[in-house]
Amino acid sequence: MFTQIALIADDSRRDYLKDELARFGITAAARGADPSSFAGVLIDGFSAEVDTAAFNAPDNQFCALLASPFETSVNTPEGFALSPSVTSFVQQFRIHQRQQQVLREAELRRQTLDKMGASFVNPNGFTSIRGKTILFYGEPSALYLKFKRAMTEKGYAVEAVLSERTAFEALRTHNPAAFVVHIRNAFYPYELLDHVHGRADLKSMPVIGIADTGEVLPDSLDALSALVRVGADFETATASMTRFVENSIISAPVHAPDCLAPARDTYSNCFSREFAELHILEQAAQAQRLSQPITGAVVQPFKLDSGDALSATGLSPFSALLHSVVRQQDFVTRADWADFVITMPGASEVEAEGALDRARRVLEMTPSKTGEYFSFRFELNELQPNQSAAHFMKRLMDRPVSSARAAQSNVA
Repeated sequence: MFTQIALIADDSRRDYLKDELARFGITAAARGADPSSFAGVLIDGFSAEVDTAAFNAPDNQFCALLASPFETSVNTPEGFALSPSVTSFVQQFRIHQRQQQVLREAELRRQTLDKMGASFVNPNGFTSIRGKTILFYGEPSALYLKFKRAMTEKGYAVEAVLSERTAFEALRTHNPAAFVVHIRNAFYPYELLDHVHGRADLKSMPVIGIADTGEVLPDSLDALSALVRVGADFETATASMTRFVENSIISAPVHAPDCLAPARDTYSNCFSREFAELHILEQAAQAQRLSQPITGAVVQPFKLDSGDALSATGLSPFSALLHSVVRQQDFVTRADWADFVITMPGASEVEAEGALDRARRVLEMTPSKTGEYFSFRFELNELQPNQSAAHFMKRLMDRPVSSARAAQSNVA
């Protein structure tokens, strides 16, 4: 399933760039197509006839300028990231897509709760997942002082960390609006950013690279969600930085523990079957409207040491661990005695399998609060083009209960 973006480039390079984008499942829209249907915009800075300064970044779309990182005279439009290659653009674009998936899932859960008339334990359940603090990694240079002054005027608190050790400590106590990394001498802290991307509570925090226009960049920019080049026009760079930060401060989807029955299952502390049947229907319908994939997984947990099915006391600890290893936009519910269902918006079957394999490895190494270790088996179902939302939901929620679990079904 292809994602459509606007590609602005000379005819001499357009076909080449279209082929490069197609390798990653991204297609360039035809000229004159409706811009509101685009997921992003890529301007080719290598095209001689393209006036890069003449563009404004549309709201809610990821926009980037393709240009050499060694070019010191790059004129980056306001709100555009600088991408040195198509691969770098795709990496940054995918992060933006995940942020949009979290935003849509947050709104969808709110709508399902409204339909049920269910309440919250916490009346402020829909809150921003981060505050307005920006963590800046790098030396307190003139660039940092200019950046801090500009962002303070926009209402952000900026804190500097000078080393990876102090950054680790800061991230233990902070959940920043953004993590800004000053790139110098073709280096940024790879291990630190691996830690950031592996943290469940920092999954959608933007990691923004900032560098002078003449600075040599690292070979790989995989860990960055945006890159801002700072030249003589610092005001434009600051506007781009603010846009990236504010576009990523999104509402977290409400969690089941924040809800009351009937939306919450009291045994497992995840969403109830009643809530799930309504919500999965809406998820599937939304995926069809947006022409995006969604995959569901039936998860069968067991105790890692003995292989036994979970008892009633193991449901809540397993659910807590499962929530800690899935993505923010993933939806978890209990389908029957000890089977859980996860729906993964935006994920194909192949992507879902990889994500759940990684989640299982982490879960198997993590003890629950009761000291137990768990694992799980899973079966996948991807929504098919001609499949109805109701059929997709029933295939996940109405599977036959195995005899091994049926004997225990009266426990919970």
